[in-house]
Amino acid sequence: MRGIDLNGATQYRSASFRYFSEGEYHVTRVCTTDVLVLVFEGALCFTEGGVSCRVGAGEYYIQRKGLHQGADRPSESPKYLYIHFDGVWGETEPLLPYRGTFSPERLMPLMKRLDRTAHSHGTRAEENALFYQILSELYRPPMPSGVGEEIANFLEEHALERVSLEDLSKRFGYSKNQIINVMKRTYGESPLEYQHRRRLSRAEWLLRVTSTPLALVAEECGYGDYSQFYKEFCRAYGRSPKQWRCEQTREFE
Repeated sequence: MRGIDLNGATQYRSASFRYFSEGEYHVTRVCTTDVLVLVFEGALCFTEGGVSCRVGAGEYYIQRKGLHQGADRPSESPKYLYIHFDGVWGETEPLLPYRGTFSPERLMPLMKRLDRTAHSHGTRAEENALFYQILSELYRPPMPSGVGEEIANFLEEHALERVSLEDLSKRFGYSKNQIINVMKRTYGESPLEYQHRRRLSRAEWLLRVTSTPLALVAEECGYGDYSQFYKEFCRAYGRSPKQWRCEQTREFE
């Protein structure tokens, strides 16, 4: 994937917050700089080089200089920080992909400081330092081997808890997309799919070899309520937990 070469001579130009009105369209232009867009509310909709793009809250996008930008639909009242800069594009690490996710809560203090400095006649050195800090926050180095197994082990250890992508992102220090991608490469399924499969596997074992009441089976497998367990089990096995248990019992009579 192409992105900004973080060892290249990237040069900051300017920055500012931008809030769209309801129904407002992205401007039509061919920009003479690259533009880093950090959306923290709503969604920015635009076309770039004839391709339709939507950047939602918690996502960033780097619009490339020299490409025609316009709009095929109104944006969704976005609020964002935009940063004009001249970047060196490449395809090898260390690389900041042209698109990704970020934590608005974590990055907002830096974003506010950069906007304030850019509009209060701060020094160019201050603006550059804040810009590079933001790039550093957005950058996620490639995952080392074994991370997929570490995530799986964590899910096993917390099988009875509700573990979200946000929890995994904070625990392992990678973006939600990176967490999903490494699990799919390692196990062929997302973290949520992996956790559901492991929970259902344990439920299957309990139903087969114990007489544990169905509600307790659901609880022991980490489901908040029986109805949730019932739906997941029916979806996976094509029959209810009670029906499945009866079939297994008959097989061994």
